[in-house]
Amino acid sequence: MSEKGGKISVGPRLGITGCTHSPPLLHRPPPLQGPTMSSKDKSKFKLFLKSLPAGYVGERTLRPEFERELRPEQPVAQRCRMLKELGDMQLHNFNLDETAITILFNLTNDLIVPNKPAETRQIALSFYKRLIHTQYKNLTIMREKFFLVIQNHEAREDLRHLLELLDTLTDNGKDITNFEEKIGKFMLLWIPAITEANLLSPYLDILVNLIKFNAAHLDKDILVGIVQNACDLSCSVTVNEIGLQCLTILEMVIGYTIFPSEPLPQCITTLCRTVNHAPYCPSSFKVSL
Repeated sequence: MSEKGGKISVGPRLGITGCTHSPPLLHRPPPLQGPTMSSKDKSKFKLFLKSLPAGYVGERTLRPEFERELRPEQPVAQRCRMLKELGDMQLHNFNLDETAITILFNLTNDLIVPNKPAETRQIALSFYKRLIHTQYKNLTIMREKFFLVIQNHEAREDLRHLLELLDTLTDNGKDITNFEEKIGKFMLLWIPAITEANLLSPYLDILVNLIKFNAAHLDKDILVGIVQNACDLSCSVTVNEIGLQCLTILEMVIGYTIFPSEPLPQCITTLCRTVNHAPYCPSSFKVSL
């Protein structure tokens, strides 16, 4: 390569001399037009997802064609199909920013209202669970919005999905960022519905970690309610595993909080009863030490 008279000459290997203009720029193809993706486009999308290598750090924004597929004016069945595809086919390979996550939520939150069929609501809730799990580190403000979905949802038949969603959102009770002041009262008020739905075991798992890792955010009245319910349940449930979880709740309150004086007599009475039940005896002694 040499300079002559202000011009650049390139050797014979490239076969270009005196180049005075840039090569044509490569343009991105325009966005897909039309209200929906064609079946050919959907097939390409599926192949693209399957071909992503392990460890791929994916797109930060939502593609326009995905938004079109999920808009409320599209048929519900089509929107649910897209949610399943996004949720099942390597959503963990996407690295969405919170703006994209918010768009996804706003496009789909009409699917979880009570007048929608249960299957539709549960597909959307399952998608939120997958979305939270795969984009956990990118969630800030949206954490509270997802919590409010759980707190304000009215359809009882979706309770298992809501509990799984809370488990994912809180990392099994360990992380309550952005809804610290709300979750204690909610967990207390949720106990009757959880008991009726036979979901005590996974609920108590979350509650144990909530006390262990977030005791500072639980007010005295919340702690009193937790202790009272744990005492009642440990003496009334027929499943030993749940009874032992209730005793663990008492142990956590004693170990990680200033134990409230109000439920102390009930707690002592409970331990006097549970210590005489063989499966509960070691745990009862552990709590009382």
